[in-house]
Amino acid sequence: SSSLPSAAEGWRMTERAWDQTDSSKVTALINALSAANLGKSLPAEDMSEDLSVYGLKDPDIVIVATGNDAPITVELGKLNAFVNQRYVKVSGRDGIFLIPDTIFNAAKGRATDFRQHSPISFADGELKKIALTNRFGTQVFEVNNGFEWLMIEPVATKASEVAITGMLRALRTIKASDFIELPTPDLKLYGLAKPALILQLDYRDADKAPLTIKIGRPGPEVTKDNPLSDFFFQVGDNLTIFRSDGADPISAIAKPVINYREKQFFKLPDDLVSKISFNISGAPNAELLMTDGKWQINGKSADEPFVKELIKNLSEVRASGFPDGKVTSDKFGFDKPRYQAIVTIGDGKEKTVRTMTLNVGDGVPSAPGKAVKKGDKTQVFYAQVIEQRDSESQTRPEPKMSEVFLLDQASVTRITPKVETLR
Repeated sequence: SSSLPSAAEGWRMTERAWDQTDSSKVTALINALSAANLGKSLPAEDMSEDLSVYGLKDPDIVIVATGNDAPITVELGKLNAFVNQRYVKVSGRDGIFLIPDTIFNAAKGRATDFRQHSPISFADGELKKIALTNRFGTQVFEVNNGFEWLMIEPVATKASEVAITGMLRALRTIKASDFIELPTPDLKLYGLAKPALILQLDYRDADKAPLTIKIGRPGPEVTKDNPLSDFFFQVGDNLTIFRSDGADPISAIAKPVINYREKQFFKLPDDLVSKISFNISGAPNAELLMTDGKWQINGKSADEPFVKELIKNLSEVRASGFPDGKVTSDKFGFDKPRYQAIVTIGDGKEKTVRTMTLNVGDGVPSAPGKAVKKGDKTQVFYAQVIEQRDSESQTRPEPKMSEVFLLDQASVTRITPKVETLR
């Protein structure tokens, strides 16, 4: 036997621009070759001189394995269905042998089956910056010192962690179904002359070069009527063009700016909420207070399930949109909010609490110069969250204000308490 290095020692495809291998496939083949036991050759007097009888004149598979010793050639012929073993010839050994199909099963298939089909590899925590260019323009995201993703282009704001995680997952799970390696490929044929997506990933490690990924599709867009459409992609400066017939990353990643903006600004740790004060225009004020492990509303016992549902609805409030940059702050109506919820949150330390306030101001006109129609269920309102931390130190931290966002009428209705229901 010849000593073969393990797949972990860096097997590569020869004469291929993309030379990375599927370590599991290579390992299976090496293990099958290393474990092969030829035993005795078949009796020469019983054998035909015509090698085609055994499928060895033109073998199905020929393997040349080179280790520390001289190369070994393994020729795999027909399967003997009676004994369920395959005819084989091995260089350096006289005769024909029968062996189990382990080597054949490990070696069969196309050469591309041994190639690494997941060429985009990174860990989310490795990245510090993402630049994404698509039909909606260029969007740039960056991680701050607190490991939170921020959008820095086209607008400076907090990014949605969920959306960023989904984008990176869609990118990382792209699998190649085929490999195209031509001296001078016509990129138009693969939709890569003007890619639908261009991403540049910058790493925290300054020694690692940025990774550029281009994704294109030459055919029509994926629609309900045309759900299947192969796409092509390139990774870094590698000359290989990868084809994929898997899940469509273009529709999963190329989205309007709003899809990547944070829209949930009032996330509450429901187990630490101790008080909620509601100030609502045209309605009596209401106060929910946690006393001795029980909720009270306006000093009377409250229905626990309804209170928990209300807190859940508050925590799940999501922006339905954002005002454009032309709206001035005097239009928001936060000086006299129509709805205000002040939530007190304890962190287990005496004299140290924080409050989160949701202010809902004036309605957004449906058209320039048009008045807001009272009771319009399609109406949206300006809203903002203010977080204030109290501290035991002399200096009180400055309040932290979210950006102004839009909140629809349905959301406002969902978070408006009904005293009679909560009791």
